[in-house]
Amino acid sequence: MSLSTLKKTATIVGGATLLSTGLSVLHRKDIIDLETKGIPNETIRYFWEKYLDVGDFIVDQTCELLGIPIEKPPRKAGVFEKTFKKAEKKVKKISKEIQNDLKQN
Repeated sequence: MSLSTLKKTATIVGGATLLSTGLSVLHRKDIIDLETKGIPNETIRYFWEKYLDVGDFIVDQTCELLGIPIEKPPRKAGVFEKTFKKAEKKVKKISKEIQNDLKQN
């Protein structure tokens, strides 16, 4: 294996690990909900869950090492479902305002 191939492989693996860790942090901050129940293919779901487990492991170990309390446990069943709660409230408020404006006109 050449050195350039090794560098490319390390770059890809490192990027994938950072992405998995970022997804785990976003999940724990309730920005996204990681659900794998919606993936119909069992093999793909298995490997996707294992990929997400890498990020959970890194976050858990980092928090333990730094003495940071873990706010939320890792996903239990780990398709992404966005749960932007503030955005949902704003959308509901705006839709009510629009409905009221339509009723008045």
